[in-house]
Amino acid sequence: MDSKHTPGPWRLGYEDGSGVADDYTKGYCITAGERTVVYSGDSFGVLYGIEREADARLISSAPELLAALEKAAERMDVYAEWASREIIASRGTPVLREVAKCAKANADRARTALRKARGED
Repeated sequence: MDSKHTPGPWRLGYEDGSGVADDYTKGYCITAGERTVVYSGDSFGVLYGIEREADARLISSAPELLAALEKAAERMDVYAEWASREIIASRGTPVLREVAKCAKANADRARTALRKARGED
């Protein structure tokens, strides 16, 4: 699927190391190469940007988290399918039933989050 977001990796600040925490706004900016993803600054006295470093780090990891969640959802589907086949083949055990149930539930949650991230909800 083609992404509409700015491709990663994203980083705090600019390539030259500046902009990690703006001296005036005390906010964090996030960049991807030469492109600014989130800018910290002010407009007519209104400050904007990301105020907390922890939030900025989480946001800057978004492309990697998205890719990891896509892969995890695929693997959870595989585990759910495997457990379902094993249940059918051997009438299943409580452990296999729980594996299938958990894998399917986690895959569903992952796909819901992925749809939200892609703007599909």
